[in-house]
Amino acid sequence: MACPLCTACARCSAVDLPCHPAPTERAPAPVRHLHVPKTGTSFAYTLVAHRCGGVLPPEQLFAYLANVSRRGRQAYDLERALIDRARAACEIGRGTRSRIVCGGRLTLPLFGHTPVKRRGNATLVGFFRRPAQRLLSAFYHEKHAVGPSWQRARRDPMYAALNASAWARWPGIAGCQTKMLTGFHCGADVPLTDELVARAVGVLRTRFAFVGLTEEWPRSICLYHAAARSARPLEMEFANANPAHGAVGGATHDEALLEGFVDHADEAVYAAARELFEAHERRVRGGLATNLLSRAFDGNVGLKKPRRVIK
Repeated sequence: MACPLCTACARCSAVDLPCHPAPTERAPAPVRHLHVPKTGTSFAYTLVAHRCGGVLPPEQLFAYLANVSRRGRQAYDLERALIDRARAACEIGRGTRSRIVCGGRLTLPLFGHTPVKRRGNATLVGFFRRPAQRLLSAFYHEKHAVGPSWQRARRDPMYAALNASAWARWPGIAGCQTKMLTGFHCGADVPLTDELVARAVGVLRTRFAFVGLTEEWPRSICLYHAAARSARPLEMEFANANPAHGAVGGATHDEALLEGFVDHADEAVYAAARELFEAHERRVRGGLATNLLSRAFDGNVGLKKPRRVIK
């Protein structure tokens, strides 16, 4: 049997990124996962394996994550286990509401689709996806969105009969990534104004230590490990823990089904995400240890504060 570590190392070498740079010795800063629906639950494996090493054996953790979407309570059970472990280690008090676990490395929630707090200052990590592909993946996943507006829509008799094109145009469905960056639920029915898009891009550029792209899954996982100067990735980090609604890392859905619909707000956000991804990759390839990602992960966070971007 091939060595999983060696196989994973070969993946990173193939995209010309360091496989296992020297780990940092500084205390890491906590990061919080912004989990946009249909961008890749599998990234949770990388975060827990890297930020919470030793909590679960790798194979058990991956099997656990593979059941998250089908048995939603498991996600909350895992987060509860991380909290209990942190309290047992006296990392957080039993009477506190702190959500920072794993020795101060991770801020919960890890799962779910909790938007960015509009007045928060947590260091964020997350994946973004081409809007048309994300929309179609959500459509095939029972027209999946999040929030009270979506819950009300599901009770509308017309909703179940919508095709992909009509669903994408339904109030509150477009602009999911934009809305989550600005404090709204994915399915919130709010105006997608130029100001809102500018705020979303501002949050992306000022508060994210790592930006991955679902379409570039192997490159993103390698970049995460290289820029964070963590141990080499495991092969299972490149797998899809939830393959039921389209494979991670490929444009698998027929965009003609949208009949010309364009999610302009999320297209602008995705363009900014790709720009950040490519800039981070250039810095890592050049061996620059002062880039945003490594600073956030080695305890010397240097994120620039937005100039009243978040209101």
